[in-house]
Amino acid sequence: MSVRTFFYHKDQLAKVRVLFDHYPNLHAVLDDYTVIKNELNSRYYTTDNDYINYTPPAYADDDFDNTEYHIKKQLIEYAAYWNFPVPGQLDNYLILKINSDLQIEVCYEHGDLYNAYLLAKKMEW
Repeated sequence: MSVRTFFYHKDQLAKVRVLFDHYPNLHAVLDDYTVIKNELNSRYYTTDNDYINYTPPAYADDDFDNTEYHIKKQLIEYAAYWNFPVPGQLDNYLILKINSDLQIEVCYEHGDLYNAYLLAKKMEW
């Protein structure tokens, strides 16, 4: 099952966010995350922006059994992104991460359009 959210600015796609969930365990989440990351690397380019960030008390050498708990507490972050320079002020991005609900999240952001969308929303508030 997946959830898709679309953001439009003046009838143009500014951002799309897709969540993949309902994984039976953390191993399945990490396996799919790796498959998606490898597919994006092979389709576009191998990104240098590939991170597993640890915030104490989570550490890279911790027992794997604590990993799920630490991800849910946002002490471990799995993320990768691909940026695509384009004419305009802001680059476009593909972003891949595992969120605190153990869902794989894939986002595409059109830099200038999404920035314009956010500015328009701020004006509404």
